[in-house]
Amino acid sequence: MRLISKTRSDSVSREIGSGNVVATSSLWTVILLTDGGTQLAFYFDHDPTDQEIFQLAKPPGTVLAPTTKAALEDAATDAYNDWLRWKTTRVEAQARTLSAAVITALQNREDASWAAYVSILNTWRTAV
Repeated sequence: MRLISKTRSDSVSREIGSGNVVATSSLWTVILLTDGGTQLAFYFDHDPTDQEIFQLAKPPGTVLAPTTKAALEDAATDAYNDWLRWKTTRVEAQARTLSAAVITALQNREDASWAAYVSILNTWRTAV
């Protein structure tokens, strides 16, 4: 997918009569070219971020990686909560003396969740 254009058009409306009311509104038009050669047009009432544009244009079921600090902070919170859930479950399983296979599986999930959390933190550190 490739960005073809991102343009802003302003419109001014005036009311003449009882009072001079002037309203200005902006419309952002974004045109993308898909890999299949189809042009897609999207309209925004504000200057959209790349994340907003591609969130609308992505194929169904596709998840976009967050790019802004705020989005990364939300993702980090989710990743931390996921890690904490697996850690708590593993600790509880150990306390209840579940089988070693269960403990190992939970430990693997916990480690994978921690790695995802650290990866998001490293991306967040360099994001703008």
